[in-house]
Amino acid sequence: MKYLFSSLVLAVIIINTCFAQTGLNFSSTQHNFGKINEAGRTRSTRLSFKNEGNQPLSIKEVKTSTFALSTQLSKYTLAPGDTATIVLTYDPMDRPGVFEEEVAIRLHNESVSHLMVTGEVIPRSAIVRDLLPIYMGSLRFQSTEVSFAAMYHDEVDTFQCTVYNPTSIPLEINWSKSVFPGAFLSTDRKGTQTIPSQDSVHFNLIYDAAKRKDWSHVCDTLIIATNDSKQPGKRLYVTTFIHQRFSTDEAQPLIQLNDSIVDFGTIALGSKQTAEVVIKNTGDAPLVIRKLSNRNTCNCLSILANTDVLQPGEEGKLKITYTAKAAGSNFNRIGILSNDAKNPYQLLNITARVQK
Repeated sequence: MKYLFSSLVLAVIIINTCFAQTGLNFSSTQHNFGKINEAGRTRSTRLSFKNEGNQPLSIKEVKTSTFALSTQLSKYTLAPGDTATIVLTYDPMDRPGVFEEEVAIRLHNESVSHLMVTGEVIPRSAIVRDLLPIYMGSLRFQSTEVSFAAMYHDEVDTFQCTVYNPTSIPLEINWSKSVFPGAFLSTDRKGTQTIPSQDSVHFNLIYDAAKRKDWSHVCDTLIIATNDSKQPGKRLYVTTFIHQRFSTDEAQPLIQLNDSIVDFGTIALGSKQTAEVVIKNTGDAPLVIRKLSNRNTCNCLSILANTDVLQPGEEGKLKITYTAKAAGSNFNRIGILSNDAKNPYQLLNITARVQK
């Protein structure tokens, strides 16, 4: 949990102890680390606590509000009158700015104590190795993935990329020999682009969602051709999420499945089974099946619809073929994306018990 403060001065977080509920009495329920350098080491504090009740207490679970905060308990079970300690450690790397994090300590009786740590991480200087940390051959990139913001199916978006050349000689990008995944992705650069020694260059990638002709999360590969002897082809993964733009007309399609679960039962390893699910359009406008996706990316499933468009009142069939490739209980999901504005994404659960 993070809050925007009006100044760099840290606020002390005030929180009531949960002693009345849990029987645990802490030496303090909050700690302020003050200012921490991002490039410095982790910072820790030790808090003590005591069981002041008349019954033994067992700590069932310790949860933190962020992976940056870790805990270490000296003991998990306390007899009446026993004391113990908890060490709270905060890692400031890649977390510049003011922070306020919580630790929840749950006992066997489900009562909870809360601790708070606060502070401010002073950012390290932004140097090349921080801004462009990924080496591909001799060149440095910000990431191996270019993530466009989510867009509608009829929109165009632009993403600026930066490449740094740390070598002692100029290197070149050859855009005419670069391999684009399709007409939907292009660049504003043409021919050869020189990257001077000890310098960086920029280029824009342009994504036309209408030409992609796909929906929801999509991922493609761009190979950038260079004269870098260590790795001539630079592979970038290009991702985005393509939304539907729904009609505001009164007439709307409505998708209805005859079942949300397909259970293939107990089948033998290596065998193949098929099942059908009925899809019906109970709305007043044509229903378009945009996309069928295997959510678990399992090669044990194939999915086929007998039609992509259902008129009002019309039924269609979804044929599912399952190949038993792994023994044990198997669970998969099929995603059905349609133009139903109320329920655009349906999940179909696939189960099977595979015996050797």
